[in-house]
Amino acid sequence: MATSRLGIITLLAILAGCVSSPPTEEISIKYDSVDCATLIAQRDALASRYPVLPPDETERMAMGAFAGLRDTVEAGGTDAKVAKGKITAMNDSLRRRQCPGANVPPKN
Repeated sequence: MATSRLGIITLLAILAGCVSSPPTEEISIKYDSVDCATLIAQRDALASRYPVLPPDETERMAMGAFAGLRDTVEAGGTDAKVAKGKITAMNDSLRRRQCPGANVPPKN
């Protein structure tokens, strides 16, 4: 009985952590209606406010349970994660539309 309670409590704690995380991913399609020059200016302005962005989940080395927290703190917190999502979405839109002068890094 105690084992099942511990399992339920652990599961609920994990789910609570997932639910409370702020959304960091943007959908790039919403930027398709913005003309290329304006979108490039918006992306560059956002990138200049956040020169250090947190690594992607695949870029992070396994460093234990607190690696994600350390990455978030080093890169400026949750705002930097949101900015990275927006910049990535803007880059995806610019790449898809092949906007001239966008200087978009290649998609992996």
